[in-house]
Amino acid sequence: MVKAPMEKDLPDDLFMKSFNPFTLKFSGEWEPFEQAYFHDHGMRAARHMRPALLLGVFLYGIFGALDVVLAPQQVTVLWFIRYVVVCPAIFGCFLLSFWSGFKIYSQQLISVILILSGSGISVMVAVTPPPATFSYYAGVILVLMLGYGFSATRFLWASFAGWSNLIIYEIVAIWVTQTPGPVLFSNSSFFISANLIGMFSGYAIEFYMRKDFFLACMLESEREKIAKMNSELEETVQRRTFEIMEMNKDLQSEINARNQADHKRKNLERELHQAQKMESIGNLAGGIAHDFNNILSSILGYTELSLDDVAKDSLLEKNLQEVYTAGIRARDLVRQILAFARQSHEEVKPVQVSLMIKEVLQFIRSSIPVTIKIKQHIKSLSLIMGNSTQLHQILMNLCTNSAHAMEDEGGVLDVSLKDIIVDKKLAIDSLNLKSGDYIQLIISDTGVGIAPEIINSIFDPYFTTKGPGEGTGMGLAVVHGIVESYNGKIVVESSLGKGTTFILYFPITGKEENTGTYESLDLPLGTEKILFVDDEAPIAKSVSRILEGLGYEVVCQTNSVDALYLFRSNPDEFDLLVTDMTMPGMTGDKLAMEMVKIKPNLPVILCTGYSKNLPDETAAELGNIQLAYKPITKNDLAIMVRQKLDEAMGIPTQTA
Repeated sequence: MVKAPMEKDLPDDLFMKSFNPFTLKFSGEWEPFEQAYFHDHGMRAARHMRPALLLGVFLYGIFGALDVVLAPQQVTVLWFIRYVVVCPAIFGCFLLSFWSGFKIYSQQLISVILILSGSGISVMVAVTPPPATFSYYAGVILVLMLGYGFSATRFLWASFAGWSNLIIYEIVAIWVTQTPGPVLFSNSSFFISANLIGMFSGYAIEFYMRKDFFLACMLESEREKIAKMNSELEETVQRRTFEIMEMNKDLQSEINARNQADHKRKNLERELHQAQKMESIGNLAGGIAHDFNNILSSILGYTELSLDDVAKDSLLEKNLQEVYTAGIRARDLVRQILAFARQSHEEVKPVQVSLMIKEVLQFIRSSIPVTIKIKQHIKSLSLIMGNSTQLHQILMNLCTNSAHAMEDEGGVLDVSLKDIIVDKKLAIDSLNLKSGDYIQLIISDTGVGIAPEIINSIFDPYFTTKGPGEGTGMGLAVVHGIVESYNGKIVVESSLGKGTTFILYFPITGKEENTGTYESLDLPLGTEKILFVDDEAPIAKSVSRILEGLGYEVVCQTNSVDALYLFRSNPDEFDLLVTDMTMPGMTGDKLAMEMVKIKPNLPVILCTGYSKNLPDETAAELGNIQLAYKPITKNDLAIMVRQKLDEAMGIPTQTA
């Protein structure tokens, strides 16, 4: 197929520019199409020429029967023309059409056959006498029809044959048969009209054949372009695929490294976010704890003073003991909240689980709906080796999850604690625990329950059934990790619509009775002079009375600036400084630094409502300092004061 020149016009516009309108031949830049069209037309024309040639043989032969009727005297001549000259020539051309080289000369041969057929008709007109001679001219019309319509002869050759037959007929009709003028005029007009119509139809046929060929070439050209582009694209794809396959190992390694880095980055971001959140909570809790511990200091201080004066075993003494016990529990609870907020990693030590349960249940009572009833069955005072902050986290997570499962419909949160013995069979078959004494903690609810298909996934990190922003999916995973680190076990049982039960086992390390009552001990006494500074007047009064009850001379100040002024007036008068950390005007650590500059060997007890470490340079400059965490009980204060004074004098501490 000939390739089409590059053009931007539409195919119809291009076709109108591609040929000579008179000859219909492709011209100009499209001239290479002519040879291709000739080849294509020759192949297609053969399919039309053969039936047309056979039809010509049939018609030329069948009309021989008319010769007998119209010109019986000239039958021999007429049949000679038909059956010896013309029909054999037409049939010979038919046979020749099967020759491979026929298409080269097909147009010329068909034109010759058409002229021969038309000339045969003209000769028949010449040899037959009137009026029969006037009937044979119709044969010329049939020849024109075959030439223009059925033989697929090209426009130029068909026109050449048609006009040649017309000229031959005119010569015969005028000079040989001397046809009358009216008949000649009528027949000539008929022939000329038929020839013109044939030329028009032949022109139209070839025009559209050439157009179809042209469009086919254009289409083929576009297909070749597309095929070439596809081939180039396929080669490019194969080349790039090979390159990508070669790079895949390094790329996969890089992707893995980036995924690991991204995962690590996300973990660090999550940890940073958690740290920032806990830092904010810690700062808030620290501020609250300072004020709360000041309140507890007053409560515990005055309670201790009252217990020293009240009659033993009286109703008032029992009431004060309850106040004291509640104050101690409140102090411990504040410390746990602070430790939790700071995510401190306290050392593992014996912890009494029963006390933790009571504190947690009291803590969450105010934060869950009143439609949720809390029951507790505490039958164990055993100790486990653990961390109070982590144990607090376990209880808060499990109780909060249970409350969440019941917040719509309400229900019962049941917490029970008891001692059990895990024998060998139970340890191996069910719990995978070592045989021995364990404490069993059961936390159950009557909530919605956990679906069977997800119950095995609840301890997986980041697994959660809560909506976005409601849960991180880390709570139960952390609980599971803590329990396992204590050599314990956590088991979950649940039914949809009935509730969920978590059963926890911890190894028992010992048992303890913890009454939390106040006991008046033989405490170390002294006669030294102490400067006590606290901006809370109730605390200053209660601590002063406690220290004075121990024999010390106490000077109280509620303003740190005034205290510094007093100390500067006579520094040798004071043997010990006891000061609060957080005070308006001047903080306790700055006050202590100023006084130590005046009297370097001055012992200092710095009291704080929460465990905020001193800056390293401050601690180094103060030197002889001890931190005390509010609220401070009488017993702890007596021992701490005596220790600091004895250390300053370089003598062994005298304790009861």
